[in-house]
Amino acid sequence: RRRAQALTSDQPVTLGRVTTVFSAKGGTGVTTVATNLAVALRSVTAKEVLLVDLAPAMGTAAVAMGVHPRYTYLDVIQNFHRIDEELFRSFLEVDDAGVHVLASPLSPAGMDVPGGDELQGLLRLCRQHFDYVVVDGGSSLAVHLGPLLHDSDDRVLVVTPELPTLRNLKRALDLHGRANGKGPPRVVLNQYREGVGLTSRDVEDGLGHRVSLVLEKDDLRVLQSINVGRPEVVGGRSPFARKMTDLARSLAGPENVVAPRESMLGRLLRTAKGAGKAGRESK
Repeated sequence: RRRAQALTSDQPVTLGRVTTVFSAKGGTGVTTVATNLAVALRSVTAKEVLLVDLAPAMGTAAVAMGVHPRYTYLDVIQNFHRIDEELFRSFLEVDDAGVHVLASPLSPAGMDVPGGDELQGLLRLCRQHFDYVVVDGGSSLAVHLGPLLHDSDDRVLVVTPELPTLRNLKRALDLHGRANGKGPPRVVLNQYREGVGLTSRDVEDGLGHRVSLVLEKDDLRVLQSINVGRPEVVGGRSPFARKMTDLARSLAGPENVVAPRESMLGRLLRTAKGAGKAGRESK
C-alpha cells in the first residue's frame, strides 16, 4: 500500500541530507564525532536521523551508540532487488536517543567495501527514508572516498593536531577534489590541547580551509561515554557536548532547529517567577 501510494502521489519526494564524517588517518576520533553529531541532530531537529557505519569490517559506531546490530549495510545491499521501507528499517537498530543505526560488517569476511553503484544506491535509499543521514566514513575508504564526498551534502573533516594527519588529509582532498558544488568542507580540529602540537592556524594554512570547530582533548570523558555506549552529547553539559550541538545546529540550519523542551521544574520556576513579578507590580 505504501509503495502504491508513493508511485501515484503527486507530491514531490523530499530527500534527506547526507553528512559524511571522515579523516585520512586512524585514531582521529571520526566515530566519536559522527555518533555525537547524529545524536545532536536528532536532539536539535526532532527529525529522523540515520547513522551509517561504512567501515569495511568491525566498525565501532554501534558500540559507541550502545546497540547490538543483527544486520549490516551488506544485508541492505544484497536485498536491493526487493527492498522497501519496511524491510529497510528491519535492518536497522535504534538507540535510546531515537537515532537509527546501520552497522558495518561484524567480521573480516565482509572486508569488501561497496562499489560505486552500490554506494550510490545505499545513500539514495537512506535519503528517501530519513531526514538526516550521518555517515561514519572512517579513514580507510580511499578507493571510494571520491564518490562518497561527491554525493554528500556536507563533509566534516576530522584532523588532530599532528603533522601526519594533516598531510594525509591534504593528500586525500587533493586526490578526490576539494569541492563538490555544495559548499566547502567543515574542518574539526579534535583532541586539541593548548601549546601541544599544531594550532588551528597551522591546520587552516595546511588544508586551505577554515577550522569550523575545535574540540579540546578530554580522553577520560570520551572514553567513559564510549564504554557505556552513550554518546557524550546525550544530556551532556561539557564543552564537547555544547560544541557538537552547535555543529548540529549549524548543519541543520535555523529553519530546522526546534526549541528545546522545557522541563517540569523549569515551567514551575517560570510560573512562580511570573506570579512574583505580577504581585510586585500590583503593589
